Amino acid sequence: MLVCWSINLSTMLDKAVCNVIASLIFAHHFEYEDPHLIRMLKVLEERLREAHGFIPEVLNTFLILLRPPGLADKVFQDQKTFRAILNNILTENRKILDAAQPPRNLTDAFLAEIEMIGSSTKCSKGLWAETKGNPESSFNDEKLHVVVDDLFTAGILSTSTTLSWALLIMILHPDVQREPDWS
Repeated sequence: MLVCWSINLSTMLDKAVCNVIASLIFAHHFEYEDPHLIRMLKVLEERLREAHGFIPEVLNTFLILLRPPGLADKVFQDQKTFRAILNNILTENRKILDAAQPPRNLTDAFLAEIEMIGSSTKCSKGLWAETKGNPESSFNDEKLHVVVDDLFTAGILSTSTTLSWALLIMILHPDVQREPDWS
């Protein structure tokens, strides 16, 4: 008797890629059945789905329509939920940050740059700028949230899709898996 198994590679790849990104950003590894990981991926999937509906497309095209209070929060509710999830993880990471130790991850390095008091960094234009308290600085809490959000949103989708296509090509063309004859 032949038994066929149905496997959803997309979910497995999303979880694997999310773990790699989380390791780089937070030095944290989720178990594959961790409810936080599953919720984060579900909210991310819904967020991407909601961003491509008719109303969000119209609102993104005509930004003046976003002015009524509360409209953006209703239309982009999953975006707000995803930001809250990331904010919780960033807050946890900030609590265990040890400034005396070298950075463990991207968030530690970013927070160390934010917290530099009185240090100067050279800007791209050759000017010297204070990092702490400078609204023009690239290192502040809002930019940290944007960077982390972008890495998760763009990284998970693009990397897992690329890996899915690579697996499909290897399945359809098993000859690409053979050892090359270098002689």
